[in-house]
Amino acid sequence: MENAGRRFQVTYGEAGMATLEPRIFVSYSSADGTAVREVVAELKKRGLDLWFDQQSISFSDSIASKINEGLKESKYFVLFASRSYFSKTYPTAEYEAFLHLALGSNERKIFVVAMEDLELPPLLRYRRTVKWSSAPQIADEVFSAISSIDRTQVSEEAVEKAAATMERGAGELVPWQDVQSDLLVDVLAQQLLKYLGDLLTRREEIVPLTVAIPPNLTITLQIARVLLENDSVTEEIRGARERRSIAQRMVNGYNKQLIKGGLGIFLPAFEVAMEEQQKALDEARRQLRGQLEAISPKILVRRSISMRADPS
Repeated sequence: MENAGRRFQVTYGEAGMATLEPRIFVSYSSADGTAVREVVAELKKRGLDLWFDQQSISFSDSIASKINEGLKESKYFVLFASRSYFSKTYPTAEYEAFLHLALGSNERKIFVVAMEDLELPPLLRYRRTVKWSSAPQIADEVFSAISSIDRTQVSEEAVEKAAATMERGAGELVPWQDVQSDLLVDVLAQQLLKYLGDLLTRREEIVPLTVAIPPNLTITLQIARVLLENDSVTEEIRGARERRSIAQRMVNGYNKQLIKGGLGIFLPAFEVAMEEQQKALDEARRQLRGQLEAISPKILVRRSISMRADPS
C-alpha cells in the first residue's frame, strides 16, 4: 500500500446498520483487465470481499447465473469506466442491473473509476468518481469511500491492515489532509458540539476531546479553550453541519429521481439543479473540515480498546 502510514482511514457507524453483506462487485471491460487485476489484488490486501469474475466463476458455471448471483449479493459496485466498457454487452448489462437493484435502496452504492477521459451516462455522472492513477491509489480510494459509510461495511481485518504502520503507544499526529473520510469529519464535529458543555468546565488552556472509532482506534482533538468559549466559532461549526446535512439529503433525493427516470424534457434542468446541490455539499464539507482544522490544526491518532466519546 503506498504511503499507508500517512493516509489515515477509519470507519464509524452503529452495528446493525447494514443488512447486506459488504461484498464488492467488480465490473470492467476485458480491455482493462490487466489494470483491474492489479486493483483487485490491492483490495484483497486491505481485507475487502470481492466478486470478480476471474475468481468467482468456474469453467462449469453458467456465466449469466453467476453474474446475477454476484449482483444480488453485492452491496457495492465498482465500475471501471472506459470507452471499451460502454461498448460491451455484459459490462453495461451489469451496471444497468445494479442500478435497478439500487433503486430506492440506501445500502447499495456505485463507485466509478474513470480509466480515461470520457463523458459518463447521466445515471452515473453524479456517482462518486475517481480518475485512474495507480492500483494502490485506486484501492485506497475505494477503501476510504466504503469506510466512510459505516463500520459494518469494512471488516476489522481491513481496518487493522490500513492502520498497520501507524505508531503505537502515544499515537501519531496527523494533519487534516490525511483524514480521508468526510463522515469522520462530521462525527468529530458532532461529538464536539455534544460535549461542548463538559469541555467548557475544564481548566486547561488546551482542552482535549477524545473520540473512539470502532473497533480499536481513538482520535483526540487538542482545542484552545479560548476558541471553545467563542460562541461564533461553535455556531459556525453547527451551521456547517446543518448545511452539509441538508445538501446531502437533496443530493440523495436527486440521485433517486435520476435512477427512476421519466424526467423527459426536464432532464437537463434537473441535472443542472443536482450539480448545484453537489457543489453546495462539497462546499459545506470543505467549510466543516476547515473549521475543525482551525481549532485543532492536527489530530492525535492512537489505538485504544475504548468504544466511547470522552471529553478527556
